[in-house]
Amino acid sequence: MKREFSKRVSKIRELIFRKLDVLRNGDPELIDLSRGLPQGLPPREVLSELTLRLKYAENHIYTVEKGLKKLREEVAYFYKDRYDVELDPDNEVQILMGGKDGLASIAQACLDPGHEAIVPDPSFPAYANCVLLADGEPVMLKLKEETGYVPSNDDLKKCLSPKTRLMYINYPHNPTGASCSLEDFGRFVEFGNKNNLILCYDAVYRDLSFTKHPTLLQVKGSKDCSVEIGSLSKTFDMVGWRMAYMVGNKDVIANVRKVKSVFDVGQFVPIQFSAALALRMTSYIDEVAEKYRIKMEKSLKILKEKGYDAYPANAAFFIWIKLPKGFTSSEAYIKKIWEEKKVLLMPGVGLGENGEGYFRVSTTSSIEKIEEGLGRLDKVK
Repeated sequence: MKREFSKRVSKIRELIFRKLDVLRNGDPELIDLSRGLPQGLPPREVLSELTLRLKYAENHIYTVEKGLKKLREEVAYFYKDRYDVELDPDNEVQILMGGKDGLASIAQACLDPGHEAIVPDPSFPAYANCVLLADGEPVMLKLKEETGYVPSNDDLKKCLSPKTRLMYINYPHNPTGASCSLEDFGRFVEFGNKNNLILCYDAVYRDLSFTKHPTLLQVKGSKDCSVEIGSLSKTFDMVGWRMAYMVGNKDVIANVRKVKSVFDVGQFVPIQFSAALALRMTSYIDEVAEKYRIKMEKSLKILKEKGYDAYPANAAFFIWIKLPKGFTSSEAYIKKIWEEKKVLLMPGVGLGENGEGYFRVSTTSSIEKIEEGLGRLDKVK
């Protein structure tokens, strides 16, 4: 018997991460530089808080979709302390079960069938799939190296139609590592307000900038059309904890809560208490950013010595690199390196059609592994 399934699900594009899983074959000699997967432990204080909160029965019950009030208040305090942005913890802060929860929920909240969402290209593949799963149409915004991977006003206008409802923004940018200025954020807000769009700023790498990166909600009028998604995964080595938040426009937050009321009853309470403590540890964030800065500096030096053309990232842990001459397929190149050098890289095309011609390196591994892996690459002639 042939069963039929949702057409929405059939539209979902296979993630490059699943394809690369086939190449992660347990070879002890393989060095994996493809994944942006922090490999350290969360702060000792956070682990202690989790252990403490696990001991109380009332922390093992269902919670509310919007998240613990204590955690929402800590998110608001974090924004005031770090960015001088005022937030109402009750109506402008929503706790998420990871950043992807927010990316998907906002698409469900904002899009009806046939509506369009502007999605950067290249970018994290989840953006387009979240739009497709909401019966929307992703319109790809091609980012170019010559403009620092920040779209111009003309680039934005080319993606606009009467059907456009939503726009995803991500800076510091995955996969290029490009940063964004407060003036550019101002242009995006003006574009959103003028065209009645909702802006979703994916800010998961913002606090790992080597020089303090602005945030979109610092722009006057940004709350009229914008929300931001922040995550503790990268900043506190809490990847598997699935702890993130959405802040900004109260109407968007209210509708995202409606969506989440269908799918979950909030994150595990002890994890939320631990996250509330973590957000007070801003000095820890700066220490993590400094560790990545050192690894980035050493990695870029090795790549330059080998003749590779790498984009000079100023945040987080991704390096965007042009394919050597003679190669036009990023998938073919990374397969060659995997076969001959036992190093796994991320093909640029796996992060969008506009990523073809590049590959990505992650610096989340130990510096020793990074140096060994990059050292195996051929010299570019």
